Amino acid sequence: MEVLGTGSTEKNLGKHAQKYCAHCQQEQAFDLHLQYRYAHLWHLIKWVKHSEYRSSCEVCQQGTQLDNQLAQAALGKHPIDFVTRYGIGILFGLLAGASLLWLVTLKISSSNALARDRGYIAAPLPNDVYAADLGKIMNTPATSSDAEYKYGMLKLQSVSADKMHFFISNQSYNRLNGVTQDLSSGKYKENFYFSNFVLSIPKAEILMLRESGSISSIVR
Repeated sequence: MEVLGTGSTEKNLGKHAQKYCAHCQQEQAFDLHLQYRYAHLWHLIKWVKHSEYRSSCEVCQQGTQLDNQLAQAALGKHPIDFVTRYGIGILFGLLAGASLLWLVTLKISSSNALARDRGYIAAPLPNDVYAADLGKIMNTPATSSDAEYKYGMLKLQSVSADKMHFFISNQSYNRLNGVTQDLSSGKYKENFYFSNFVLSIPKAEILMLRESGSISSIVR
């Protein structure tokens, strides 16, 4: 099926005048014709690109083009259906509605995830995995060779009186979606995914890192 295309329609709106026809050289009945071109999306969403009214002799079909506004005013009811006339507005409305729904859903999902992670931080368990911007957490200088590949994971080893101790992942990425893919696929569960190097972070800082986005999510 054609996704994006064009079409045209002509409608005979009936008799609207009885007048002299220069081509027939006698008085004839004249019909009002509307012709319009439109674009369409899957033939479901349409919008008018051009329209014109003509007064045409019923016999010879010769006639003249009329002013659109005057012809429309005389008709009263618009001969082009609502969906076709305002299709582009409907399309933008649907897109705006879908975008708003997506943003609201994202906001709700983000709020729920943050509330869940606050609970994980309040009651941490060994092997909790934190997706994080390690560059910010470890204060890696922007000029460092490791600065580009700064996204990775932390796996909770243990908790002491005032600190949380993590193993750092051997794998790091230049974008957070690399970490997200490893979480989704379960790759982070593989042997040797995490190093034996331990990073200790004060408990008081963990929640701040999560709320600031330096820690993006926690998996238990």
